[in-house]
Amino acid sequence: MYIHDPSHVVKHDVVKVKENLTYKKRPITVVGHKMKELRGKFINLIKVVWDVAIGNATWELEDKIKDQYPFLFTS
Repeated sequence: MYIHDPSHVVKHDVVKVKENLTYKKRPITVVGHKMKELRGKFINLIKVVWDVAIGNATWELEDKIKDQYPFLFTS
């Protein structure tokens, strides 16, 4: 049984929904790093978690993610 208490406030994220009912996911955290050689060049990749609930993670270019989501790299 729940007893109402006005100090209990549930915080939620604001989700901006576009006209076509889609939204842009933001990454949650970085869980891996690797360097890959491609055509004689080395590129830095990071594994980015996009959705903790379903474990959705992808390998992305580190420079691109740093530019778009700098908050992931403040430590």
